Amino acid sequence: MNEANRIEAGTRAFEILTEILEEHEDVYVSLACTGRLLAHGATAVVSEVAKAIEDLRSKDPEELIDLVDLLPSNAFVALARAEPSQVFVKVERQMSISALITAHAFFESVIKDLLRITILCDRERWLADISGKSLVFGEAASKDLDACADDLFEKELKKLSLAGMPGLVAKLLGFCKGNVTTKSIFNNYQLDLSRLKTLDQLRHNYAHRRTKAPYSMREAEVDLRFLTITAVHLVTCIMEAFGLKGQHRKT
Repeated sequence: MNEANRIEAGTRAFEILTEILEEHEDVYVSLACTGRLLAHGATAVVSEVAKAIEDLRSKDPEELIDLVDLLPSNAFVALARAEPSQVFVKVERQMSISALITAHAFFESVIKDLLRITILCDRERWLADISGKSLVFGEAASKDLDACADDLFEKELKKLSLAGMPGLVAKLLGFCKGNVTTKSIFNNYQLDLSRLKTLDQLRHNYAHRRTKAPYSMREAEVDLRFLTITAVHLVTCIMEAFGLKGQHRKT
């Protein structure tokens, strides 16, 4: 690896670390804010729904005819159909699932960006991986070999993404040194690959409505923290493997 690539790789690693911390704060703040709103807004919402129902009951039937078309999109009607306590359980579940899906998608993007760093640091290994791949003649004719190789690298990343997050992480670990599943800069942290696989499946089940299992904000917070620390851990492992130094990008 030449010095220019080493500097660029270190700069990218520092940028990824910054993005991880910013993303964690954004998602965590959203969860915390939603939790407080649910805790303190429940009484107000229930009271507001009750008042709306009383207003509807006081109207003559003829006055309600014009409201029929509005019922599917009327918030008060939707809330009135459900038990108040269950409404907030549903809201908490939906917000928690949204946080998990967002965190999972970001974590996956981090792993792909780290794999792109390994392309900078160990291009020869990636070239060996794609040595048996074929090229479309039109692409080969219009680009140089390095550009064609870069296209094949991206295709490999896309193929790994289709296989799921565990496949991406397994590929990344192949570039790390030592037993990174037990070694970490964080106290009491271990890289739990089975938990990553479970979270990947959980995200899939919720995103595609394969399960109606509950999912609380506390669970989402714990899973978010795990994904964040895992992401930082993997960045440090790659930096250590290739002797990278994090630094700001020069403007």
